Amino acid sequence: MKTSKILSVVALLLVSTFFFGFVKKYSSVVPPKIQVSIDNITGGTISIKQLSSAAEIRAKLTNIDPPKVILYKVDAYTLAIAPKKTGTDPEPKSFIAQIQGNKISKDIKDRLLNLHPEDLVVIANVKVTAQDGSQSNISGATYSVQ
Repeated sequence: MKTSKILSVVALLLVSTFFFGFVKKYSSVVPPKIQVSIDNITGGTISIKQLSSAAEIRAKLTNIDPPKVILYKVDAYTLAIAPKKTGTDPEPKSFIAQIQGNKISKDIKDRLLNLHPEDLVVIANVKVTAQDGSQSNISGATYSVQ
């Protein structure tokens, strides 16, 4: 009789350890999301040098298990430039453009090369197509120029 109770308690402990370990492992997992980048820079700070060599806007699925790269085709995006207000230029000119495709044109690159530290570059309203042909609109990324 004692042996069966001990086995029941051990079995209960094993099941609860497995269950709580499973809940802990999978409750903290960040859901997959499509991440936008200028080339491979995913947001935050960006230098003029990085902007000068940038060729395209990219999108890929992140936070997936097992880790693998799932790329999306960028069909269109909005680029916004928000210059920091300075004492020498009390009303700096902001810029917004709707761009078809994923390339950074020469005109856009010229604008990016004239930015100053703390100016903001925003990639928004990104339209992407998945490998299966499904389309999505995703938010994008924000960069502060160094």
